[in-house]
Amino acid sequence: MDVERIFAEVAKQVDQSLPTGGNSHQKLLEQMQLEIPVTRPPVLRPETASQIDEYRAFRHVVLHRYGFELQPQRIRELIEQLIASHQLFSRDVQNFCQFLLQVERSL
Repeated sequence: MDVERIFAEVAKQVDQSLPTGGNSHQKLLEQMQLEIPVTRPPVLRPETASQIDEYRAFRHVVLHRYGFELQPQRIRELIEQLIASHQLFSRDVQNFCQFLLQVERSL
């Protein structure tokens, strides 16, 4: 399951609020950083969200500018930080899953 689908499921199933519109991808990422009182803690820590946002911005350039502005050095940087970004994301999602398990146990 890709990162954005995980966020969309949390937004729909837990927050019951999925952003829409032209900048919905960015809004969804911002939403995952929020603590929703009485509902959930933040899904992502700020440094994780910042890393993911770099890939979101890159995807936007690729999809909407057809690669005309691709910079080889920037692609290299994103590839080099991919393992670290994945580790941050995995840690945050695992922590969030632990929260969900605690909620389930308390029901």
